[in-house]
Amino acid sequence: MKVLIVLACLVAAASAVSFFEVLLEEWEGFKLQHAKKYNDPMEEKFRMKIFMENKHKIAKHNQQFSKGTVKFQLAMNRFGDLLHHEFGRYNERVEERIQQNS
Repeated sequence: MKVLIVLACLVAAASAVSFFEVLLEEWEGFKLQHAKKYNDPMEEKFRMKIFMENKHKIAKHNQQFSKGTVKFQLAMNRFGDLLHHEFGRYNERVEERIQQNS
């Protein structure tokens, strides 16, 4: 009986999906959804790290939303692989174009 239990545990552990595999699948899904391509593996690792950090910030914020501490929810979007200052520069360029077209 003990052997059967140990064997069942080993099979379950071997077939379990690791946390890292889940994160990689989310990253691949993000890249596919937003047509993201990177120049080299180092940049991709850097962008993936930013994506994971932003994902964590979103989750923490949304926990606060669930508690009623903040009034809005956040969600991942196409800017999820950018640093805060990179997004700010992008936003400034958009505002400049809007003003030029007005």
